[in-house]
Amino acid sequence: MTLQEIKTLVDYISNKSLYGNTMSENEYNNVLEIVNVKFFKNKLEEFKLKVANGLNEDMLSINMLNEFKSISFPTISGGEFSIPADYQYFISLYGTYNGEKKKVRLIDEDEFSNYFGNIMASNLTHTPVVVLRSNFYVVPNDITNLQFAYYKLPAQPIYDYYIDVNGNTVYLTAGATHVWVTGEIDSSGTRHTTGDSNYSSTTVELEYNQDLHWEFTLAILEFLGVKLSREDLFQYSKAIQTEEKQI
Repeated sequence: MTLQEIKTLVDYISNKSLYGNTMSENEYNNVLEIVNVKFFKNKLEEFKLKVANGLNEDMLSINMLNEFKSISFPTISGGEFSIPADYQYFISLYGTYNGEKKKVRLIDEDEFSNYFGNIMASNLTHTPVVVLRSNFYVVPNDITNLQFAYYKLPAQPIYDYYIDVNGNTVYLTAGATHVWVTGEIDSSGTRHTTGDSNYSSTTVELEYNQDLHWEFTLAILEFLGVKLSREDLFQYSKAIQTEEKQI
């Protein structure tokens, strides 16, 4: 579903459920920003719970979070490397030590402290570890060629639009270019005239796979105070299609 399709459905339901209230485009963008983060964190918690219950992490990631897997090659300095700005969840870390590729295991602070109090600390060269602090801290600190896999926060969805000369709001798809006509207004409120530089849409669609778009729509509605089942949402969607055919 596009952001326009989601907004059309949410507005249709809101009209029937919230005393005729619908969201303005700016309100919609504010809601998208809030719900996007909350929805992802809920999905991440579901993922963690299933992993903790013994379900295969690799198979789960294909269905739930695969779109958000990111690979980076961080530079290590003094045994540390920076946390990526979009980091949400550790998947794996590999590096080279003494000419061998090693898997670096993520541990918590208590376990990390025990490593240094243990007479077997020399085994660290065979089983490198990393702990999350203000940065990632790796031991041994002279490991090189790091390859870091993690789940990142989805891009912020943005609904871009312009207002035509008749006062109608027109959705701009992602990547679209618009040629201005005198009297049209962009989403920032700037009025344009014929001959102004073409406008590039800033729309960013949902990064979630299509199977999750219905759940995301339900999350928006719940945020607005309307709690529906997936089946209810399907029925509203069919009602819109039926009404459009009758126009």
